[in-house]
Amino acid sequence: MKQYVLDEPVAVAPPPGEPQALPLIWQPVAMTTSTTMTIRISTELKDKLERLSQDTRRSKSFLAAEAVSAYVERELEIVEGIKRGLDDMQAGRVVPHDQAMDELDALIESIAKSKSSPKA
Repeated sequence: MKQYVLDEPVAVAPPPGEPQALPLIWQPVAMTTSTTMTIRISTELKDKLERLSQDTRRSKSFLAAEAVSAYVERELEIVEGIKRGLDDMQAGRVVPHDQAMDELDALIESIAKSKSSPKA
């Protein structure tokens, strides 16, 4: 059984007799294993998810999984960045606050001057 994933939106005519849907294109992807998880959400969020599901013709489960996946990836990037910063601090790869602020102020001033100077 093939699974399909939404790629870039394009104009696609529906089959004869089918209602017009949002323009979508599908590409086959390899099947992945999954597991079930139960979460609590507000009634308002559930209603919004239902509307989105109907409008996109995707299951609520698919949309929720996509949202959780995006959130987890984003949060992991943040946590990894914090860990790298802590490692830098422990290794002494730091700049005093005043020095960092002076460098930023100088950069901002330089950019402001270049934008306000007359072009030749």
